[in-house]
Amino acid sequence: MRTRTVSLRLSIGLALFLCQVFASTIAHAASIDLTSIEELLKNQNYSIALERALTILNTKQSLLSPSEAGKLHYLIGAAYHKNGNADMAATYLKKIETQFPTSEYLKQSLLELADIYKEDYFQREAYLEKVFDKFPQTPEAVYAGIELSKDYFSLKNYKKAVPIIEKMVKSWNVGEQYPELEMLLAIVYAGTDDTTQASGYLKIAENKIPKIINSNPSYLFEAGKIHYHNRDHQKAAAYLTKLINVYPTFKDIDEAAIILSQSYQQQKNSFMSAVYLIKVLANNPTDQKKKYGLLLNLGKILATLKEEELEKIKTNYPLYGDSKRLLTMVKENSPDSDQKRTATIFLSGEFQAAGDLKQSTDNYYRFLETKRDPLVEKLFRENLDIYLDALRQDKNYDEIFKFWALIKEKKSYLSGANLVKLGAVLFDMQLYGNAHEIYRFMDQYTMFSEYWPTVRQQLARLYIKMEQYDEYLDIRAKIVMDDASEPEKSEFLYYTLQAYKKTANGEEVKNLIKTVALNPKEIKNTFQSQILELKAETLAEEKDPAAGAGAGTAALELYNELFNYKGLTASQRISLLVKTADLNYNLGNWQAALDNYNSAEEYLVNDAGTENKEWILFHKISIYRNTDRPGEAQKTLADLRKLNPTSFWLRQAEKRK
Repeated sequence: MRTRTVSLRLSIGLALFLCQVFASTIAHAASIDLTSIEELLKNQNYSIALERALTILNTKQSLLSPSEAGKLHYLIGAAYHKNGNADMAATYLKKIETQFPTSEYLKQSLLELADIYKEDYFQREAYLEKVFDKFPQTPEAVYAGIELSKDYFSLKNYKKAVPIIEKMVKSWNVGEQYPELEMLLAIVYAGTDDTTQASGYLKIAENKIPKIINSNPSYLFEAGKIHYHNRDHQKAAAYLTKLINVYPTFKDIDEAAIILSQSYQQQKNSFMSAVYLIKVLANNPTDQKKKYGLLLNLGKILATLKEEELEKIKTNYPLYGDSKRLLTMVKENSPDSDQKRTATIFLSGEFQAAGDLKQSTDNYYRFLETKRDPLVEKLFRENLDIYLDALRQDKNYDEIFKFWALIKEKKSYLSGANLVKLGAVLFDMQLYGNAHEIYRFMDQYTMFSEYWPTVRQQLARLYIKMEQYDEYLDIRAKIVMDDASEPEKSEFLYYTLQAYKKTANGEEVKNLIKTVALNPKEIKNTFQSQILELKAETLAEEKDPAAGAGAGTAALELYNELFNYKGLTASQRISLLVKTADLNYNLGNWQAALDNYNSAEEYLVNDAGTENKEWILFHKISIYRNTDRPGEAQKTLADLRKLNPTSFWLRQAEKRK
């Protein structure tokens, strides 16, 4: 009986103990109030919320259900985050996914982590994607989708944004609940250049949320762009005008102004285009690239305004009425090289349109001094061709030489065509040394190889002009004349004969002349005439006794034939007459020589020079003396003395009395 009593007492005691424990547990559970912590967070009492949440975790963790534990970890993470301790916040929030994966607060914790890692693009994207994929159609998933889309949009990764928003709109059917999704879809489609889809979704958004669009500067901007790219310039202008008027400090206001400007231009309203650019410029954008971008566009537009419109701009906005000034500011001060280049091109275009080819060319050249640019070099060379042609036509040789002096140390700026043309102009100006510098430069570099035939011919001509006959023979060896025209073949044959003669290479002259098969009765150009004249000279100088007087006679016959060529200039005819006279003189044909000298003298009536006249008078004196005509000899001697009392030939004639 005693044993049963003890057992009963123990059972009753155990039962009482268990009841006490159960009661205690119930009491503890009832005291865990997570709702109050949520309220503290909502009311921004972050420190108190964190303190209470940590107290519960440290004292009553074992009493929490998995659902409560997940929620508590979320609240602690959120409180830490709000208190500025991102590392501790991330620690608690990450535990939810690993320790309480079924917690209804997992999606909130992932979104909180995405916010914590907002500066780390890849981690943020990963957390948002988890929410979007694991909790479809929930408000959190929609929020994650919108945030992902905005991130992709900011990175211009429109292709990744499209399927996310499309899924929310088309599969989840949340377009009515979240009408801004249609607007976002319009924006990302525009980013993929699908203007048809962009325009379609924009129309839906315009019908559903017109007030939201009109009160959101980013939406106004994007709507304006979509309509612009869809060629609805009137609607584009309406949105962008509102944006500029209501939100003048919008971050992309410069781009909006430029697109608005282009919309007005498409509507043939360049004046309003300029006005809105000036309106944005008047706010003095701090970003220098944006500022000069606006100035550049304004400078381009001013040139298209009507005279009365330009006057209005100058009157109302005096700082912004001179396109050349604005373009010059951009060219000289913009931090962006593309803007500088574009300003240079438009500025030169304005100078060229005004007929100021010098300014246009100088403008290109000054830009190239600061930066080598293929497009500007191309335009510079084209402009230079026109400029040189104009100077050449006007015979403005001073400007041509000034330009050459400017450019000579930077010849690489010029194309082969430019250099050849400039060399030809300098050659015509008889600036042979300068022309030679150009052609020698071109002859040294294979990049000009396509111009070598022309360059080497010009060099050959220069060496003849400069009487550098050895150099001529060197360059002549590089010239291929197989496909040359007849005048060119005759020209270079004459130069070669002349070079051999001047270098005292008589044998080469004779050998080359033997190959000449020209008919003196069928002379086609001056060079053929000069070749035959050289042949006659060679025959006249023949010293071979075996040739006898026959060589001289043959030379005389050739000289006489040459007189019939109608292409002779006056100076060539005088030279030919003097050579014929000299040959007749040397052969003792006194009367024939006298007739030749008299004819030459007639041509020299208007010649201010005395050298030929002195030579002719000296030989006439000798002829008169040899033919016993002393009176005429004395009269001619007096004429020579009167012509030049210090003449060498006068002294020679006086010695032979």
